[in-house]
Amino acid sequence: MSKKKKIKFKKITFKLSQKQFNIVERFCKIKKISPNKLFKKAIKDYIVTHYDFTDDANYEISENQLDLFDLVEELEAEYNNNQEKK
Repeated sequence: MSKKKKIKFKKITFKLSQKQFNIVERFCKIKKISPNKLFKKAIKDYIVTHYDFTDDANYEISENQLDLFDLVEELEAEYNNNQEKK
């Protein structure tokens, strides 16, 4: 039985005004999601629409490291889908 590779996370903190916090809180309550999920999705959507993935098209990934780059591949696919819709 092989061990699962531990996923590393980085902590990010920022401040919101009371008004911003109330808006986020209300939105999350209506949509039934956590603020964390809201922020992660917003960041992901922003990166997909504003980052040019064609510059990084020449990188090579060894076969053993494919699961390390799943997020990049997912973002590239979303970016390409968004470009096709335009």
